[in-house]
Amino acid sequence: LSQQKALELLWNIKPGMRFLCYLPWHHSFGGLFERFFALHSGGCLAIDDSAGKNVDALLANFAEVKPHVYFSVPKVYQEIIGRVLGSEEIEHTFFHPELKFVFTAAAPLPLSISDIFKSKNVPVVEGWGLTETAPCCTLTDFFLERSPGVVGFPIPEVEVKLGAEDEILVRGPNVMRGYYKQPEATAAVKDEDGWFHTGDIGNITDAGLRILSRKDRIFKLDNGEKVFPTGIEESVSKRCKFIKYAYVFGKGQRAPMALLFPNYELLAAKSVSSLDKAACACPNCPETLSRCMQDCLREINQSSLTKFMRIDKAVLINKELSIENNELTPSFKLIPRNIEKIYKAYIDYLETGKGELPPNGYLMKTEG
Repeated sequence: LSQQKALELLWNIKPGMRFLCYLPWHHSFGGLFERFFALHSGGCLAIDDSAGKNVDALLANFAEVKPHVYFSVPKVYQEIIGRVLGSEEIEHTFFHPELKFVFTAAAPLPLSISDIFKSKNVPVVEGWGLTETAPCCTLTDFFLERSPGVVGFPIPEVEVKLGAEDEILVRGPNVMRGYYKQPEATAAVKDEDGWFHTGDIGNITDAGLRILSRKDRIFKLDNGEKVFPTGIEESVSKRCKFIKYAYVFGKGQRAPMALLFPNYELLAAKSVSSLDKAACACPNCPETLSRCMQDCLREINQSSLTKFMRIDKAVLINKELSIENNELTPSFKLIPRNIEKIYKAYIDYLETGKGELPPNGYLMKTEG
């Protein structure tokens, strides 16, 4: 209820707005945030039977419902924009005149994707939070400019501050009372003053809170330099919308390395819309994408990353990640421990340089 009161104050939503909902209700983003927002605002909530997994069905439902506000995650937005760029009909279906704004969360939306929304004058609002915080803690505003990793300012009645090692702490009526019948687990993340320790590392900027990495994903190179992989991953997705996921690793190595996974919807597009302003070769298969990305990685290294953060080697894996294979969460975020387990052969190849590259992989080196 505190979340919905905050949204009421911030968004001034009128009754009667249409929502198209596919996000799973056992997950806090769909169940607590989108569903309750539609009900609290007196909206019309249509259930999307595509479940976010069938883009054809999703777009057909979108054409029928014509939602005023749309809640989704980066993976699905990437798939939708892949279709939009290849078809004027789909472009008109998705960017219909009554679409007021879209909301994204769970992971950073690549700027190359949000730039398409900007060109159509549709604001992209981003939120950040956790299940334990019901889930929203911060929101960006309706301005069309977005900054990588910036997730906005605290919503009304929610406090945010930085703790030890710049861990983000949250306090407010949205924070859970505790884990059910797990007092020790609760005490490990919630202190006596009510501050919840999120496990996210960040900093506070003039544009709002910026997320740098999950605490448990930070690693050190062999020279002791501390690497925040999320920032490197964002640099890749910001540059290339043909990459749907990037996973950076390299504990104890000389330099960071990466696994990259393609955006098949964009690769399959037969043409490129005038909405796409990027100066790109527009690859049409993973092999051509890997050749293109090798040059892009070199440019990313030189232009946006400090020396010890530069990607040394990467493998483009010709594979679609899925929830069913436990590679993605219900909100389509990578599950790091499972990625490292499932794609261990590729990681071992990059780290040791021994043996042969596993099937369906394309090696990219940034040196030379």
